[in-house]
Amino acid sequence: MLKILRAGIYTTVQDLGRNGFRRLGISQGGALDIPALKIANLLVGNSPEAAGLEITLGQFSAEFTHNGWIALTGAGCDAQLDGKSLWTGWRYPVKKGQQLTLKMPKRGMRSYLAVSGGINVPEMLGSRSTDLKAGFGGLEGRQLKEGDLLPAGKPQALPTTVIGVKQPLFSNRIRVLTGPEYDEFSQQAQDDFWRTAWQLSPQSNRMGYRLHGGSALTRTTEREMLSHGLIPGVIQVPHKRPADRLDGRCPDYRGLPADCLRDRGRSVPLGADPSGGCASLYPLHPGRGAARQGRAGSLYSTDCLGGSMIVDLNADLGEGCANDEALLQLVSSANIACGFHAGDAQTMRQSVRWALQYGVAIGAHPSFPDRENFGRTRMQLPVETVYAQVVYQLGALAAITRAEGGVMVHVKPHGMLYNQAAVEPELAEAIARAVLAVDPSLRLVGLAGSELIRAGEKLGLATRQEVFADRGYQADGTLVPRGQPGALIASDELALQQTLEMVRHQRVRTVEGGWASVKAETVCLHGDGEHALAYARKLRESFAQQQIGVSAA
Repeated sequence: MLKILRAGIYTTVQDLGRNGFRRLGISQGGALDIPALKIANLLVGNSPEAAGLEITLGQFSAEFTHNGWIALTGAGCDAQLDGKSLWTGWRYPVKKGQQLTLKMPKRGMRSYLAVSGGINVPEMLGSRSTDLKAGFGGLEGRQLKEGDLLPAGKPQALPTTVIGVKQPLFSNRIRVLTGPEYDEFSQQAQDDFWRTAWQLSPQSNRMGYRLHGGSALTRTTEREMLSHGLIPGVIQVPHKRPADRLDGRCPDYRGLPADCLRDRGRSVPLGADPSGGCASLYPLHPGRGAARQGRAGSLYSTDCLGGSMIVDLNADLGEGCANDEALLQLVSSANIACGFHAGDAQTMRQSVRWALQYGVAIGAHPSFPDRENFGRTRMQLPVETVYAQVVYQLGALAAITRAEGGVMVHVKPHGMLYNQAAVEPELAEAIARAVLAVDPSLRLVGLAGSELIRAGEKLGLATRQEVFADRGYQADGTLVPRGQPGALIASDELALQQTLEMVRHQRVRTVEGGWASVKAETVCLHGDGEHALAYARKLRESFAQQQIGVSAA
């Protein structure tokens, strides 16, 4: 049993919704962030379909009247159990009389609370979800209020240990399919649609989201629109207004042009995002929008993910470069310095905030302890010392990232630590062990074909093989050491040619004149060069023209 002490702005009972009744005018309903609710339920031993609480913008408190287990997912709230902080994405035991409090979320909009056994309100049409429009489901078909008592069902299996999982990354990049009326819009309207950073308006609810940010999208025909069937995720364009995006609580029929449909299977729901946040739209079909974006050249976060191949672009952050924020708008992954070669607590925090703002995957960039020479001094340290130093650096960034409402997803060593680990098996194994110990779900990034990649794979870690846009390669596939002829590629055109060759053909021209095989899963862009931003923009334009998608996924 759960007693509501403070219901907050908008808290309801939700499950995965009621399917199969749209022909009767009854919308699907259910949680707006279905992955978050499923994760919360699985953490406490429930079926993924069990009912939980959907808490909008926090400001919620409740008292537990029985012992049990809980899990919080979704928005990164400042949650406390009897004054003790709780992590989002973890399960915890609760005792009778304990009180849970949620403050405003730092990132995201909706939090989900699952209790062992699930919220056991009566079913209506096969679902316990609240439908406020129809006035049924949930608790008496309404929002929760102070004093409400919610019964819990009988647990299927009670957990025994506290454990946490990674939640889906917040993303402001939404994959969409073009709709039946897409070709009725003018060329200018189509270009504006793809390159606009759409803002989620406060004029949004569980039925849909009003998108602001672009000019009114004009059609080339004035034919009258007849009402036709709708499905969740459709993006419609009202007359003289930018766009609406309808969700699973949308009406069945509406006489407005359907421009696009969001790909529900491959993106985090907009229901997870706060009003005022921005979203960019990816065309799911190759050729739809990608060529136009390449010509427009004004927004690079909408490259076509449906192209012939996808590659990750990463950049090192928090190292004192003035281009950090601008570069983040061009890459998909960020490697953040953890203090041993550059950076400190403040730069780490700022880098994390920027990465979250621009929807970029966050990774740690650990180094040898060498601030004097920027981590480029060769060192022969005991492997257990390196292990401890890497754990230390990863832990620091992971804590800062979690405090800001994000999740750290990868690790890429820096400088000489990276180079030595590429060829020294014992050092590589120590780094991989450290990553495994901190979080087995972290991805280990290393030089393509290196000992570090082999060490990570041997321990069962996910790995990502890296190539460099502006570095010269030797015959064995390793980088030409800095300070030697051919180490750096100064010409943007040559660097661009090399990058495209590595991505498209998995090979690189060496300084000796031959070819070396490489596996290009992620490309490093250095932000400290004189023309770094200009080159990054050229690379994104070339990728768009050749339908090479950019994603950290």
